[in-house]
Amino acid sequence: ICPNTAFGAGEKCMFDDPVWRVPMVWNCPAILPASESRDDLCELMDIGPTLLTLAGLEDRITPVYRGRNLFGGAPAPKAVFGQIGCPDLKTEIFAPGELDSYAQSMNGVPVYNAPMRLAVRTDRYRLDVSWMHEGQRLAPTDGNMFDLHADPHETTNLWNQPAVASEKSRLLSLLETHFCSLSCDPRLISVTAPEIAL
Repeated sequence: ICPNTAFGAGEKCMFDDPVWRVPMVWNCPAILPASESRDDLCELMDIGPTLLTLAGLEDRITPVYRGRNLFGGAPAPKAVFGQIGCPDLKTEIFAPGELDSYAQSMNGVPVYNAPMRLAVRTDRYRLDVSWMHEGQRLAPTDGNMFDLHADPHETTNLWNQPAVASEKSRLLSLLETHFCSLSCDPRLISVTAPEIAL
């Protein structure tokens, strides 16, 4: 267990290590090498294509699957992404009453008023930042950035450290590209990206 879990870092509304790193054990002796251990980046979405392939049903894997077969030889991604919240939960495309389940309070603030956050994780760094609030893009001014090699328990936030400014800029660029690739109803987003000042 990561020491951060003592401080609530294992909750679903966080991007901390206990949330990102879900243990997975596969037992298919006739197909998979015994005692193989891997640490390449993958996503839970990879489970579907992997199971379908192991079951001999790879023809059922359609383009709607974003994941990959973990044992099919496809290269691991250079980065994986996470999202908490939606761009605008108050938009009219949500049916009346549909937001009731989001209306629970967190420290007195309704969940649906919280900003949407995005995160990116590479083999070395993890960065997350508030991205949108009520359909408006936010300037990336409050964020977390950790060097997972030097600080595996994510105790030192490097967000404001000049030494990692270029890497921070690169990770924010990856988030921008990822965000622009998402299928998102235009009614959820009302403005373009703000200027990024590092």
